[in-house]
Amino acid sequence: MPGCAAHRTSPLAYTLGPSSGESKVAIEVSKGRAQLTRNGEPYFILGAGGKDHLDLLADAGGNSIRTWSVGSDTKRLLDAAHK
Repeated sequence: MPGCAAHRTSPLAYTLGPSSGESKVAIEVSKGRAQLTRNGEPYFILGAGGKDHLDLLADAGGNSIRTWSVGSDTKRLLDAAHK
């Protein structure tokens, strides 16, 4: 996606984040176990798939969404999810 930078940091670790440095998301591997982190802290996905009712997801404690494609409305969707 434009504006994002991704690079492989080890055989099983990737870092993904906005090129502006707002957040750093990584899969960190230690002693054979992988941990998703965001800004250096463990990140546990509490999410749903879709693009509607983001307010209900947030009210239920959700912190992530899953989409199935990228298109002309992707920026709007990600901006709405960020709120």
